[in-house]
Amino acid sequence: TTGHLASVNRLSKQLVYRTLLPFALAAI
Repeated sequence: TTGHLASVNRLSKQLVYRTLLPFALAAI
């Protein structure tokens, strides 16, 4: 269903931000 896809997309985005943010902050 579309709702399930949206929740999965949101979760994946959160995961990406959590993993990439520390690297971005370290690069600054």
